[in-house]
Amino acid sequence: MSRFTCDGTEVPLTGSYLEVEENRLLVVGMDVPGRAEPSVQGSTMLLDSLTRFLAEGPTA
Repeated sequence: MSRFTCDGTEVPLTGSYLEVEENRLLVVGMDVPGRAEPSVQGSTMLLDSLTRFLAEGPTA
């Protein structure tokens, strides 16, 4: 999976869960090309999509 930056560069969309507290907190770290440390500033769109998926389940 990948995404495009504002200048049209395609970058992989990868990351990991940095902190999880069940039913309370999910901190997602997104990998940034060229940086050793992940960015903890996730995409609201991604988090909203994950919330919707968890609430509704997968679609056929």
